[in-house]
Amino acid sequence: MTLVEELQEQGITLEAVGDRLKFRGPAHLLTPALRQRLATHKVEVLAHLRRQQPAGTLEERARYARSEGELDTIVMEIQAHFAQGQLTQVEAECLAQIVVDTARQLGRGLVNIPAAAFLEAI
Repeated sequence: MTLVEELQEQGITLEAVGDRLKFRGPAHLLTPALRQRLATHKVEVLAHLRRQQPAGTLEERARYARSEGELDTIVMEIQAHFAQGQLTQVEAECLAQIVVDTARQLGRGLVNIPAAAFLEAI
């Protein structure tokens, strides 16, 4: 059983947000010992979580994202692809606009996602 599965049994979910882990669950369960385990196994936990992410194009994932964390990850991927020359400026702008639209549909606007800054930067 993986650490992620162990935590799920306790009612804790983890989400990969870029290179960070986002913890969801009762705060009292996030003990110093658990923090240490997560820090020790962070690379493996992130890899496990990323393998569980739905496949699909960036556009599909941006349109059907269900959480702010998913949008954060998608924006970082758009930025990386753009920086590596795998997306043109027009493609990156279109994808970023889809992220903005999805964020609005989720009722989150652009408060906690880097899409607004990304749109200004390209």
